[in-house]
Amino acid sequence: IDFRYIPEYRMGELIRQIENLISRLKTEDNAVTGEASIVRKHLRSHTGLESETEAVNLPFYTSPSEELVKTSSEVLRGITGKAELGTWTFGTDGAYFASLGIPTIGIGPGEERFAHTVQEHVRVSDLLDATKVYAGINLAFCG
Repeated sequence: IDFRYIPEYRMGELIRQIENLISRLKTEDNAVTGEASIVRKHLRSHTGLESETEAVNLPFYTSPSEELVKTSSEVLRGITGKAELGTWTFGTDGAYFASLGIPTIGIGPGEERFAHTVQEHVRVSDLLDATKVYAGINLAFCG
């Protein structure tokens, strides 16, 4: 099962819940089999560095009160006229930064409904606005 979970859950607790479910089902039907584990994968970088890791995209949440969120919203509103806060329903590499305690946001051009589909596309005007937003956020923090 590819299980997507929210930041309030801990992976160990989810594994325990699934193990308990499997045990309960086995008592009802001895033909039931299963195990709960985290998939591991072998990675190799372009430099040849190799490692084994858990194949997990960790969920994360960044509070709207974070300076990064407030500043980015101001920049976005100034460039596009709107700044809607929300959540993405897919994984991003931002999870790695967030897991290190680094305030992390997702912001970019395009529509989520087209992401990773055969209809994926981004309007050129959205790319231009995104470039301005990225530059504006950097200027706001770095001068």
